[in-house]
Amino acid sequence: MARFDDFLDRITMYRLTLWLLAGLLGVAATLSIFGALPFVLSDLLISIAALVIVCVGVNALCSRLFSVPANPESAYITALILALLLSPAPITRAGALANMGWYFLVGSTAMASKYLIAFRRSHIFNPAAFGVAIGGIASGRWASWWVGTPVLLLFVAAAGFLIVRKTRRADMVFSFLVAAFAAVAYGAFVSNGLPMQAVQALALRTALVFFATVMLTEPATAPAALPLRIAYGIAAGILFSPYFSIFGVSGLPEFALLASNAIFYFAAGKQRYRMTLVRAEQYAPDIFEFSFTADRLPAFAPGQYLEWTIGHEHSDARGVRRYFTIASAPEERDIKLCARFPEHGSSFKQELRALAPGGILFAGQRAGDFVLPKDTAKKLAFCAGGIGITPFRSMVKHMLMAGEQRDAVLLYSNTRAADIVYQDVWDEAARKFGMKTVHTLTDTKAIPNDWRGRRGFIDANLITEEISDWRERIFYISGPHSFVISMERALEAMGVARAHIKTDFFPGYA
Repeated sequence: MARFDDFLDRITMYRLTLWLLAGLLGVAATLSIFGALPFVLSDLLISIAALVIVCVGVNALCSRLFSVPANPESAYITALILALLLSPAPITRAGALANMGWYFLVGSTAMASKYLIAFRRSHIFNPAAFGVAIGGIASGRWASWWVGTPVLLLFVAAAGFLIVRKTRRADMVFSFLVAAFAAVAYGAFVSNGLPMQAVQALALRTALVFFATVMLTEPATAPAALPLRIAYGIAAGILFSPYFSIFGVSGLPEFALLASNAIFYFAAGKQRYRMTLVRAEQYAPDIFEFSFTADRLPAFAPGQYLEWTIGHEHSDARGVRRYFTIASAPEERDIKLCARFPEHGSSFKQELRALAPGGILFAGQRAGDFVLPKDTAKKLAFCAGGIGITPFRSMVKHMLMAGEQRDAVLLYSNTRAADIVYQDVWDEAARKFGMKTVHTLTDTKAIPNDWRGRRGFIDANLITEEISDWRERIFYISGPHSFVISMERALEAMGVARAHIKTDFFPGYA
């Protein structure tokens, strides 16, 4: 699974979702040729083309009108989701205008909702669900959610697994499924039905899996904090039940999702910020730090992250959005982002590197459970691999500025000595509250002659030799996925309780 996760790590969540939706439609197109679906191939292709044109066009128009960067992937994703929800209508001469009007109504409403139904630059509702709900109310033609047909179940489940694995939202999906099955079984029981038959129908004859893995987990409208994710899944599961009505309407998944979006929007802290670059500094041969001011400074806990957006043409497979940990402390006036820039990096990294002071980008979806314990008496051990040092810079700087006297040890692994960053912060922490920092270099052929640190990877021997009371500490691990996995295995082999291991993996460096 580590190699599998490394593969997923090279693809953005948006690009992965786009490819998987296109794959599902490709499977559906093939099945329609053999008569396994209740529509013909030409009608499916026309519906896809119409929805793509409408969604991409309206997205571009709204982007210009509201002066915010457009994310073409988002428009394509919404269009393909709608194509899987709206039954392809037979395009006859008599009904062509009405069918095209329906596609336009649903697609344009979905995309416009991202800009018009928003608070502090963050949209409240899942665009596809909003589009089909308003389209149904306005026209009386409701989405069939034909993607839930049993013949597609295995393909949808496979695609959903990849999305959930990438987004790490298995807890949300699991809580939703438990709540949905329980609500359906209970509803069938109290209405003198057969609970087991109702559960089977829910699993095989609805878009349950697609709803849970693709729609529910959308990062822009779903909460990110663990307790809220679980509560969100439970609420959506109950509302998904056909025995539960919303404003007198039941059995429509879009209303269950929209109601869940509305209930949890403000609790989830979904806001978007306009960031202005103040300065960029080179900290290592290929590592740069960027300092931004914001129209409204985001409230965050040390160790949390933001999703950063730079709109640019001809984006590569990594897209126009990326998640980066906030490197600054909440007490600092600037928001800092620190990243590695390889020679042939992504188009996103190239745009970020070329950003001049005064340049604008957007950030939002503040989230992350990789935060300090509330009990300041807890002993901590920070294990950082390369640029995974950024959350620890935020944490340690916060300790210094807030005057927190925490007992912490930092184990910091780099390939070369030149890659070490923020040494001034570690030195100040050593002076102020005695934090011990242990550096180790993994490229043993490029170690300087005057090197006084460790050599090799962080392993059980290094931990036990440098941290005598390691059994009493909570371990925080941040870095490349392979680093996080190897550290987890080493600590578990040493007998460290899983509850004392907190992980934060950095999703991509290219």
